[in-house]
Amino acid sequence: MKVSFTNCLGALALACILPATLSAQSITTTFAGGNGGSSLWGNLFDITVKGKSLHITSFDVNASAAVNTAFSIDVYITSKTWVGKDAAAAKWVKVATGSGKSAGSGTKSPVNTTDFVLAPGSYGMAIYFTGSGMSYTNGATATTVFQNKDVSLSLGISKTAFFGGSTYNPRVWNGTIYYDTTNAPFYGTYGVSCKGSGGVPAMTPTKASNLKLGSPFIIDITNLPKAEKLVLMMTGFRNNAFGAAPILPLELTGLGTPGCNLYIEPFDFKALVNAAGTSKFVTGIPNNSAFLGIALFHQCIVFDKAANKFGMTFTNAGGGVLGK
Repeated sequence: MKVSFTNCLGALALACILPATLSAQSITTTFAGGNGGSSLWGNLFDITVKGKSLHITSFDVNASAAVNTAFSIDVYITSKTWVGKDAAAAKWVKVATGSGKSAGSGTKSPVNTTDFVLAPGSYGMAIYFTGSGMSYTNGATATTVFQNKDVSLSLGISKTAFFGGSTYNPRVWNGTIYYDTTNAPFYGTYGVSCKGSGGVPAMTPTKASNLKLGSPFIIDITNLPKAEKLVLMMTGFRNNAFGAAPILPLELTGLGTPGCNLYIEPFDFKALVNAAGTSKFVTGIPNNSAFLGIALFHQCIVFDKAANKFGMTFTNAGGGVLGK
């Protein structure tokens, strides 16, 4: 049964407990170091968002390279937990990247990453370094959980290669996560599209569009097959589970759609017109303060008989937070 977007928002908002006043926040683990790894190593840990979506804006990390050495980090997420997925790259999706300069081991090195949003619930998170090693702390049960009113971090392990190599456990990620709770609207894209007969389909919000209460929100879909007439936009409130199953992202090659992934749990579907290879998704954001801070995610199913035996491809995904 099709459920309307507006009704979905209303039902979800009634279940949310929204604080009256919000401000920018952060959570820090430790910068004690004591151990570490090389460039291309990663830290994996679990992050739980407590009852309100989290708009993550930047990080501080414990980079072990010499002062002023340039480096970068890539941030990946998977549904529910890293446990059992640390050697399975296909079960992770990159949601952010950023660069900085090392302040030296034991000191906060700021990294202004691309923003992303986590819906309420639990995720596995991985942070991989390039250009610098990372300093971390050998863990013990009493020192591997850090939390505040918004978020909890359960730390974690290190990997010597990209979701591979050797595993060291427990290892406490050293860092700070900064997140925006100022009720500012945000929307960004992540993930990869799979190629179709019209090229690589892409989903991009228009420059003037954002998830602002009382305003229209518009996404352009391009590189569609010109022989087809329809595209299906999926809208959801989660990207960390599909029902009770912690399977997102879900690799769809087994369905006959090589290279395609499902990144969100769809709650609503809207058929769009494919006009000679392009389409447009337009929806209104209700002007109701009860919706502030709710996470929203999108991904398109592209009908494309010439692309593969399943006759479908999938775009990248997008996610954001409703604001004013």
